[in-house]
Parts: sequence; C-alpha cells; structure tokens
Amino acid sequence: MSVRLMIFQRGFKFMPSFILAGIFLLFWSKVAKGHFDAIDRTLLLAFRSARNSDILMGPDWLLQFVRNITVLGDSSFLLLVIFAVSFFLIAKKAYFNAFLLPALSLSGFWAVSLLKDFFGRPRPAIVEYLSVPNSASFPSGHAANSTIVYILTALALFKLVPGRYARFSLICGALILAVLIGTSRIALGVHWPSDVLGGWIFGLSWCCLWLLKDSRTDA
Repeated sequence: MSVRLMIFQRGFKFMPSFILAGIFLLFWSKVAKGHFDAIDRTLLLAFRSARNSDILMGPDWLLQFVRNITVLGDSSFLLLVIFAVSFFLIAKKAYFNAFLLPALSLSGFWAVSLLKDFFGRPRPAIVEYLSVPNSASFPSGHAANSTIVYILTALALFKLVPGRYARFSLICGALILAVLIGTSRIALGVHWPSDVLGGWIFGLSWCCLWLLKDSRTDA
C-alpha cells in the first residue's frame, strides 16, 4: 500500500469526527447568540410543576430515580466503568482495546473540561437546582462524558459479544444510557437542554476517533 493511500485512508477516517466537531462549534455559535433561549426555557420548565417551578413534575419517587440515573454519569462512576472494562479486556487478551478505551475516555474528559472553561456559560437560574453543579454549563459534562464512555465501552466489547442481536443491544443500551443521563441533567435543573445536546454532539464526535483504530489490531 502506497504512503499516499495510507494517508488518504487515515484522513478519511477522521471525517466523521471533524464533521461532528464542526456541527458542535456551529451549534455553540447559535447558543451564544441566544437563538435557543426560548426553547431552552420552555423545555426546562416542562420538567417542573406548573404550580411551583422548584418542584419536579411527576410522582414523589421520580426525583430519586432521576438522581440515581444522573449518578451513572458522574466522573467517579465512569472511571470505575472504564477500568473495570479495561481489566476485562485484558483478561480477554484484547490488549489494544484495553489501552484505547481509557486513553480516549480520559482525554475526552479533559477536552470537555477545557471546553467548559473556554465557553464559560452560566448555569440555568430560573429553577431550583435539584443537584449540585460545580462547573460551567456548556457542554454538559454528564452528557458528553457518558456518551464517550458508554459508546466506547460498547465498541471495545463489540467483537467479544456473540451474536448480531446481542451486539445491536449493546450499542442501543449505550445510547439509551447516554440519553437518560443527559435528560436527567435537564430534569434536575442544572443544565439547559442546549447544554445537553451540545454534550451529546461532542461526545459522539470524540467517539468517532475510535474509527482510527487499525482493523488489524486485536478485538
């Protein structure tokens, strides 16, 4: 294989990540100009009681359920997932995936943190927080990081899971988890919906870096 062909193929594999990163930056430009302010406000308040916007709409048990879901996107829990899966991959002799999963995940965490500091968007101030935020608002760290970790975990385990339907369920489960965790941040009032959407887009962009993995490496 010629050097030019190898460079072209590697560049082509970068395209999905570049395209999604471009969409992410374009989306932020619209958010920064206030184009989503009305939608953000409407969707955020849709999760709250019409009589008292400080109360989550729904049955009494829902708040604890939402808090339990959001824990699945906490950095400490995601770190446990990353290293537990990495040790499993080592046991299965999938050494390259065992290295790539934490490398991409942890660098993704760092990138999200840098983006939060760079954009510096304030948290919502129209409802009471039902969780404690500790950083800037855009993009949602829970949405971005959970998307990165759970989808990369699914990709890392993909060839180790027997059967087409099991593999399909693995990918769907990762996507559902990311959606639930991101939505929980809106329900808890600590993120605007656009923060969460931005987190999902960035997370998917980062996950596409997995495509750079050489197909000749281990599972």
